[in-house]
Amino acid sequence: MGDRPPLSVLIESTRGPDDIPVCALTCAGRLSYPSVEDVRATALDLVVTAADAEACVLLAGLGLDAGTITAFIEDLLRRRGKKRYGTRQTLLLAPAASTKTGLAWVRVIQVQAETASPENDGVLTPDEARQMARDWFEVAAGTEADQLLAEALRSCTTITGYQQDSLYAYMAALRAKKT
Repeated sequence: MGDRPPLSVLIESTRGPDDIPVCALTCAGRLSYPSVEDVRATALDLVVTAADAEACVLLAGLGLDAGTITAFIEDLLRRRGKKRYGTRQTLLLAPAASTKTGLAWVRVIQVQAETASPENDGVLTPDEARQMARDWFEVAAGTEADQLLAEALRSCTTITGYQQDSLYAYMAALRAKKT
């Protein structure tokens, strides 16, 4: 995996064009605003895909061929009620493993890229995928908290827009210190 394709994915909790708190996802230079639910679902799928990729390596080590391993992963997806990991609003994910190197990885398919192609895809080690999941869970939680705060602030007629902006900036600074 030394010559892995670069992975250009950034997610953050911010305020969108309409000034409402959102998750902002930039993939291969393209900005989108997936829902908190999609971000959480993708975070969970990052963890599951990492585990499935590691399972593929173990199964290959037991002598199972690639076709059998693929059927196993497809069956896991079906049992989980899914057709794929990730979401069309975020990233699509696939477990992968090399029988030659014994390495597992998570293939990241950047569906939000201007031109969806394998050149825009990338790979993560299982540990990198789990770290990305933690980051995505944190962004989802921060955005959800900001959305609830925004709703509460809308009911307060005595707080100015400037005061709201200052409050969001302060909260963002606190989150940054925490990480």
